[in-house]
Amino acid sequence: MVDAIRSEGIAARARMAALKAFGGRLRRLRESAGLIQERLADQLGVATQTVRNWEVGRTEPSFEHKQQIAELYEIPLVELMGRNDEAPLDDTELSAFFRDDWDRLIVEEQEFVRVAVEMAKKSKSIREDHAPYTANGVGPTE
Repeated sequence: MVDAIRSEGIAARARMAALKAFGGRLRRLRESAGLIQERLADQLGVATQTVRNWEVGRTEPSFEHKQQIAELYEIPLVELMGRNDEAPLDDTELSAFFRDDWDRLIVEEQEFVRVAVEMAKKSKSIREDHAPYTANGVGPTE
């Protein structure tokens, strides 16, 4: 039972992180297009507060609104959703999430994050050691 509750906590935190990450992407897209929240809201047919809630990760747009946003900014929906394998993690969003929520994580969750970071560091080190190979690890770059 305790493990189920912990799993739910981890899932909830992951969901919150995903919402915050989506909101950050939406805000960057809007700002790079030179739009204010009110203008984006008008274009999508929603209230300005709705756009604010999306950008801070409080709520999530419907699938239809996500499609509208992707079309508006002329990007694939998968890129808007952050599922573009070529896009790196946003370090600012990641560090902000853990700065704000680290103390709320239980010891096991903190250890999980530490292990994941160590694995990422080792992976980077391995990639750097094999520099003559392409980014996907297949064949020389020449």
